[in-house]
Formats: sequence, C-alpha cells, structure tokens
Amino acid sequence: ELRLPLTPAGFVSVGKPGHHCLFEPMEALCTFLFRMAHRCTWSTLVQIMGGRAASAYSACFYAVLNHIYASFKGCVDDITRWAGRGHFEEWAKAIFVAGAPAQRCIGFIDGTFRACARPTDGHLQRLLHSGYYKSHGFKFQAVVAPNGLIVDLYGCCAGRRHDSYMLSQSGFLRRMQTSCTLEAHAGGRRGQDMYYVYGDPAYGRSRYVMRGAKGAMSNRARRTYAQMNGKRVAVEWKFCTVIQEFSFVDNTKILKAGEMPLARIYYVAALLSNMKVCLNAERFFDTHGGLISRHFNVSPPSLNAFLYGPL
Repeated sequence: ELRLPLTPAGFVSVGKPGHHCLFEPMEALCTFLFRMAHRCTWSTLVQIMGGRAASAYSACFYAVLNHIYASFKGCVDDITRWAGRGHFEEWAKAIFVAGAPAQRCIGFIDGTFRACARPTDGHLQRLLHSGYYKSHGFKFQAVVAPNGLIVDLYGCCAGRRHDSYMLSQSGFLRRMQTSCTLEAHAGGRRGQDMYYVYGDPAYGRSRYVMRGAKGAMSNRARRTYAQMNGKRVAVEWKFCTVIQEFSFVDNTKILKAGEMPLARIYYVAALLSNMKVCLNAERFFDTHGGLISRHFNVSPPSLNAFLYGPL
C-alpha cells in the first residue's frame, strides 16, 4: 500500500551514492515500524534486529519516513479532502445521536504538546520552552472526526505558542469555509451549511469553531457544555493512541530539535495511526477499527480509499 521506491532488482536503496545499502521492502518497512514503536536507542535496537550497522538502519528509517511523509501528508492535513462526499452530514448526525446537543458539529479540535530534549542553543531554548508544561517541545493542532481519524493536522509550532495562535496560523478556518461550500454544492443547496468543530475554551469565538466555556453560566448552558466536553474527549483519546502505538514520538531524551525532523515524525505517526484504524476495520470485520469510531458508530474508509481515494 505504501509503494516504497524500489530499484530495478526490487530492493529499497538507502544512503548516499557509493555508500548505499539495499533492503528488501518488507525488511525496510519492519525496520521503520520497529523504530516508531519503541523508545530504545539504535544501539539497543541493533542487538534485536541484528545483521547491519546502526547507520544502515538509521538511513533506512529516514528513507521510509521521508517517502511516507512526501507521499501521504495530504491524507491528514486537509479537511477539504472529506468535503462534498456526505461525510460531514454523517459525522454531525453521529455526534448528535451519541448525546451531544450540537446538531452541526462534525469533529473535535485541540492542540497537543510533544516534549523534546532541551536544546543547547539559548535562543531555541527560549523559543521552545512552555511555561505551562514546564518543558521544551513543539505543539500540533489536530481535528478528530467520529470515524476515529485525524482529518486535519497542523504543526509544528513552538511549545510556548497558544492554541489560538495555532488556529490562526494553520488556515483551518479557511479550509472549513471551503469545505462547507463544497458540501453545500454537493447537496444542491444554496449558501453554506454551518458545520463546525468543537474545542476547549482556549479557542476564540469563530463561525467554524464552537468553543467550551467556563465561569458563571446558566444551568442550561452548563449542561450543554458538560455534554459537549464529554464527547470532546475523543480528541484526547486519539492523541493518547498515537503515543501508545508509536512511542518513539514520546521519547523526550532522543528527540532533539534541530537534529531530527520532529514535525515529520509526528505527522507520520498520526498517519500510521489512521492507517491502523482503517486496517483494523477491514481485518476484524467490525466496521469500526477503534474506540472512537465504535463510540460514535461511524465506520472509517478502507485503507486503500484513505490513502488514494475516493473516500
């Protein structure tokens, strides 16, 4: 499904010209997945995999990582990919039926902080340090749909940035406007359907983002936000799943800013998590494949449709 680039002899070539290594496609894929799923260093992993130098396995890992990122980044970073196909209406209905009072909510938005090793550069230290998390790291913004998939991912931003800053920089509101227009045209309706996502009180008021509230409010408003917050936890489930399945993205000591493509690594981890949901739904024939899709009773697409469309 990933269509790794192969030599005429059917191998994956990694490394610099004159110092390249050849991996069989399955060996290259297993090396990449093994690295993503473990927090160990290369010296430890070599003892488990064996047969090659650590530099060869490292080159293989980055070759597969760069290929997946370049080929499939569009599968997770643009919600307009899902618009105009009836998905928004299905998602809104599923969230409403699951007990949320909002009738046009199609997903949940939130930011996540991924810690990294403390940079040696003083300017980078100040830029990446988050006073809230008491650590250095980066932030990502994700929108999770009721089918259990991340449908819009943006990052990375410096760890000190606020969620509202990521929202303004990500262009998500513009993509939502385009998506609502496409959805309206596909249904033969005039104007734009008011679909939106739900986020926590960190977000400002917006036409396409319904935010939670805190402080004094009426009993009715308190019940409404309590019900919405109970469903919004789905985005936290997804963040947790990405870390549990691919713990390399949570290895603070190994992840070093300026030395490793941290944004690319997290993007691919999110993509692989989505692929696993699609694959589990096909493999186990339960039409779900994960906790979120089972909770909202919305089936994810097949793996081939998710990667290559049409959805």
